[in-house]
Amino acid sequence: MIKTIFLHSTSGLALGLSLFVTQGQAQDLKSPDKTVIVTALKTPKSVLKTGQSADILTKDDLASLQTSTLSTLLSETTDIHIVRYGGPGAAATAFIRGAESDHSLYIVDGFKISDPSQVGGGTSLGLISADNMDRVEIIRGPASTLWGSRAIGGVVSLTTATIDKPFGAQINAQGGSGFNDVSALIGGQSGIFNWTISGHNQHDEGVPATLGSSYNDGYDQSGLSGELKAHFTDTSGLDLMINQAHSRFVYDGFPPPDYIMAYTGQFGTTDDHWAGLKAYNQILGGAVSQSLSLSEVKTDRADYSPDRSQADAYQGLIDALEYQADIHLGATTKALILIGTEQDQMSADFRAKTSSSYVSGQLNLDLTPKWTLSTGVRFEDDKAYASKVLGHVTTTYALSDTLIWRASAGQGFKAPSLFQLYSVYGNINLKPETSNSYETGLDWYLDPQKSKLSVTYFNRQTQDMINFVDTNSPPYGYYDNIDRAKAHGLEFEARTELTARTHLSSNLSLLSSTDEFGHDLARRPHELANLDLRQDLNSVFTVAVSAQYVGPCFDDAGHYNVLKAYELWGLRANYKLNETVSVYSRIDNATNEAYQTAYGYGHEGRRLWLGLKAKI
Repeated sequence: MIKTIFLHSTSGLALGLSLFVTQGQAQDLKSPDKTVIVTALKTPKSVLKTGQSADILTKDDLASLQTSTLSTLLSETTDIHIVRYGGPGAAATAFIRGAESDHSLYIVDGFKISDPSQVGGGTSLGLISADNMDRVEIIRGPASTLWGSRAIGGVVSLTTATIDKPFGAQINAQGGSGFNDVSALIGGQSGIFNWTISGHNQHDEGVPATLGSSYNDGYDQSGLSGELKAHFTDTSGLDLMINQAHSRFVYDGFPPPDYIMAYTGQFGTTDDHWAGLKAYNQILGGAVSQSLSLSEVKTDRADYSPDRSQADAYQGLIDALEYQADIHLGATTKALILIGTEQDQMSADFRAKTSSSYVSGQLNLDLTPKWTLSTGVRFEDDKAYASKVLGHVTTTYALSDTLIWRASAGQGFKAPSLFQLYSVYGNINLKPETSNSYETGLDWYLDPQKSKLSVTYFNRQTQDMINFVDTNSPPYGYYDNIDRAKAHGLEFEARTELTARTHLSSNLSLLSSTDEFGHDLARRPHELANLDLRQDLNSVFTVAVSAQYVGPCFDDAGHYNVLKAYELWGLRANYKLNETVSVYSRIDNATNEAYQTAYGYGHEGRRLWLGLKAKI
């Protein structure tokens, strides 16, 4: 049903655009989209000139969607499938364009976050909160030339909110029966300083992670962060960021004698600590903007048995240093240079560490007023494997004032994790997983109705994928580069203002992601679709309806279990009491759909949220 609605809406919009262009009724759209994106080229750039597919959730978008769960926000964007192993706070992974879950990179305020103590060295997506976030940028496709390891499927970048006046504060409280989320932020400007302090607390009694269980797996998280910016001059300054979060979550196990998944009373805790320092200035009369960034990301994890005795403890630590120089070589030519080093460490029942250093260069050219080209190369040397060179090129061309063609081709890589290299199952001869990708697409604009229709085709080949090899003798297995995969697909996106008060956005992804033998990879639906319709009833009251469709897929590589297709419907409303206070409500999973994203794991049913937001 949702697919049908989407296809009708996008085909209608496409027809309108076609008539619009062919009849020459367009205004002179010298800049049909003024949106600026940072993540794609690691420097502010018009989205029209990036050449790579991107989704941007602005402050207004986040306020409209109301949810503070990053995995939920990502699932409503194009070509991202979320798999969760239970309810809120449970382990969750994102498959961007059908890539592996560890082939996505997460960034907060420009600093990479991940946990080297994880088996794959990735990120616990289920524990990332979007509370107090101002912006989310999602790049689909490889970005390893600029961002390094794991940026194969895409990059997700979050920017925290700030206050741009002498003093300001905001609070957001929402909840329902057995669950709540409260966040607050204060900050201001004084002289050369801009400061922000924010915090959040989430509590959820949870749902049974195991289907058929009557025991809920609860979740709690509290976090506190601070940011201090010192602007010495208009072109120089210092930024300091500190973030801390504590999470506690219950999970199911495989108790004897049957060793099947069931509630056991086991729980885990995770303490995340991020700190970053960035100094920047300009030299040579503003021709060179340079920055030096230092960051540390530490994650402490622990698992506990039901009697609260600690069973296992893990720690991951990343220390990174990076120099960046943006060089203006002329009115139409800019260059970017990155020089950096990173050290990853972990401790569990063994200790391990590795370090890498890299140099990246990128050239951004406006070849003509209509044609842009960006090309980059990266040299990376890691103590765990041989040095690596990879590249990326993107281009855009304005076919008309309303039609933009874009294309990109690039390589991505993921370094072997410390667990895969040095654990009892490790293999010190592992090579990085690598990919070769390309995409091409069209962006079609219609103004003054502020409509946009996009279509993109992508293709990715991934080699040297790391998987576990079973053996008949202790330790009964090891990791090796044994797999290959390929993915290709079509992505359709549409947004329009049907009237001055009616806003429609939708996306549809048609995906094929297979192994080297042509078999579907596990948990990769062929079809994903989202639809969001928002109506401003008047200047203070807004209502919205959303719909999501996820097609069927296999749960495992052997294709023994099938995950059925499902549809999720949501309703939202927001009422502005005055200039400072708003009340809102939403219903998630309004039809109380029973669905699974991983075989045997349950999810939330229908939920009613009530919320209040205030600011000064």
